[in-house]
Amino acid sequence: MGELYRDSTDKTVTLSVAGASIVDVNFVRAGVITPATPSGLSVPIPYSITCTDGDFDTVWDYMVSGSPYTRVDRNTVVTPYFSKTDLIAYSAIFAAMTDQQAVNLERLVRSIINKVTSQDFGSKSGSVISYGTGDSILLLPEHCEQFISLAYSNNPTVLLDSEYRLLNKGYGIEQVGIDNGYTIKVPAYEEQFGNQVITPYYFLVDRFKDNIGYQVNGVFGYNSVPDDVLLAALILAEALSHDETSWQDRYVGSIKAADWSIEFNGGRFGGTGNAKVDMILSKYIQNRISII
Repeated sequence: MGELYRDSTDKTVTLSVAGASIVDVNFVRAGVITPATPSGLSVPIPYSITCTDGDFDTVWDYMVSGSPYTRVDRNTVVTPYFSKTDLIAYSAIFAAMTDQQAVNLERLVRSIINKVTSQDFGSKSGSVISYGTGDSILLLPEHCEQFISLAYSNNPTVLLDSEYRLLNKGYGIEQVGIDNGYTIKVPAYEEQFGNQVITPYYFLVDRFKDNIGYQVNGVFGYNSVPDDVLLAALILAEALSHDETSWQDRYVGSIKAADWSIEFNGGRFGGTGNAKVDMILSKYIQNRISII
């Protein structure tokens, strides 16, 4: 499985079979088939495949020595947390780094940040399952950029017909209030103005049933990597590129100057291993709870 960066427009995939003759090629993503036009053993990847994060398959039909074959190659579109240009702008130590070294470093940093925060900062269309708690707000396990629709997880083809809106900074949804048509008699002293009644806007909000699964359809993640996550990624990349990072970034608990005894606190063995990075990422850490 190979990785391609999101929004790539100049990438190709190649059939690595010597002596093969391509008959047909199709890209398959989320059940949608996109025909491709090969050039030799290579095929350009259309933007429709790389515009969001996620897996896609390249289905090759080809001939070798007069016999037909089919091969499926899986690739993944990902959002990089920084580019080589970002690295060089942040620190001159990265100027001598090759393009492939920059790719490898970004992949390492991304994997560490994703593991620590229990989320990733790409963008993908799809759905998540969340369980109600009897509250009017349904908390989401992933950041939602755009809400599309809602259904019960055990019957996902039948959409719930109420209107919903995002809240909790993209980590929750609630039903939009509806006008119930009720009226309220105004106080007597206001009747002199001729306003006998007013029609208030009531918010009748259904609660999400306790321990019932809901399928939330939408666009999840982030349109672009948040600036503070980019900064955390660059700090971590610099730390990983040195043989040693500064002592204060290694969670020093105490230093005894007399005998140069150094004690680390527990954080040294958790998080990213860098105190500055952990502080920046702290607000993005998600607690995943499984309901059985």
